[in-house]
Amino acid sequence: MRMKHLFFTLLIVGIHHSFAQQCQVAVTAIAGSYNGECKDNKAEGFGKAVGEDSYEGNFKEGYPNGKGKYVWKNGSWFEGNFKKGLKDGEGIMHIKNEQGADSIVTGTWKNDVFNKKNDRKYIIHTKSYGIQTVSINADKSGSGLNEINLTLESISGGSFDMHGEIPKPQLTMVEVKQGSYVMRSDVNNMQKRMLVYLRDVVFPFRAVFRITQGSVLEDVEIEFLETSRWKVDIKLRQ
Repeated sequence: MRMKHLFFTLLIVGIHHSFAQQCQVAVTAIAGSYNGECKDNKAEGFGKAVGEDSYEGNFKEGYPNGKGKYVWKNGSWFEGNFKKGLKDGEGIMHIKNEQGADSIVTGTWKNDVFNKKNDRKYIIHTKSYGIQTVSINADKSGSGLNEINLTLESISGGSFDMHGEIPKPQLTMVEVKQGSYVMRSDVNNMQKRMLVYLRDVVFPFRAVFRITQGSVLEDVEIEFLETSRWKVDIKLRQ
């Protein structure tokens, strides 16, 4: 029975290994192992390839193609659009520097060559209907240049009606998608507003800020592309 069990185990492992080897990655530097979708024995669709470098994102005919993130063995990375294995379209290049601060370049690439700098310093990706305005300003003067300071307020929040005090908006969650922060401080003793400070932020930073006002849930997703002291004013409609 043990020999029979061992035989079937080796057979399954062999079949899996054979299948994995049939899904080819066309870029040598990431052609070590692949986990993802295939077509005609080539990486096609979403997947992750790991070799000397690594790549996770969309593939076509074995090449990185579409949106993805490529990480070099020295820690530098590019996140954006690819075409047949080359940087092509909008993206962010994060260049690792062992002697000092890392360099960050945002813009567009064509055939793997940097084409045009992106002058945008931040991107508001989405905001729900209940958020009326999002005002963002960068302050590079003084110290504390790795902070995000948010002010939340609404038209009616903190005031009173016949039923009592109307709830003011609260930041209930920061869902980080890129970058990080070390500390969050809330100032919640004002009648109509709430202040939130995110400190020791690592940029570029992208997050979904989830806001509640009573039973109502709103959210806004913002990407900050460069290091600064960011001041964000979020106003709700009600």
